[in-house]
Amino acid sequence: MRFYVIISLLCCCFYSCISIEGITSDYDKLNEEQKSRIIKYDGSIEELSVDGNVYVIKTGQVRDFISNHNNVIIYDYTPWCKGDNCVSPIMLEKICNDNGFKLLLIADSFVEIFKTKSQQSPMLFIDYDVYNTKKRNKYIRLFFDELTQTSEKQRGCGMFYVFEKGTFKGAKNNISEVFSGI
Repeated sequence: MRFYVIISLLCCCFYSCISIEGITSDYDKLNEEQKSRIIKYDGSIEELSVDGNVYVIKTGQVRDFISNHNNVIIYDYTPWCKGDNCVSPIMLEKICNDNGFKLLLIADSFVEIFKTKSQQSPMLFIDYDVYNTKKRNKYIRLFFDELTQTSEKQRGCGMFYVFEKGTFKGAKNNISEVFSGI
């Protein structure tokens, strides 16, 4: 019995030192100053500027933006991502500008969101309250299901969502795939 008590105490100590990120939005990990810079926004995305705030938006606002531009790329942006397919927003802005695309940065996690550097694109965030969940994978899937009017199975997983003349053209995991046919 004593052995189980010691193991239980060691496990509690070990797990109290671990911080798991990315399962939820991680809003609770922001400090009060950062939380004050998270703004629920109902207006036109066109009216936003790069001002250090993060704007929580709904799919209707994104659809309005897409319908006003011929070529749009939505970057499902995970600020803490360090993988090969993750792209710096500044580099992506340049690539999009050079190829005649408008860019929307839509973050899916608050972890490291205020470290993000962008020159032209306001930082947007999925309004997960609409989907009654804080589980990151679920609200991302539901947001893009609604936006693209497809299921994840139909469109595949991707970080870059391409729209031409208001129509969803596909989801790509690598930015070079997006521009390979252009």
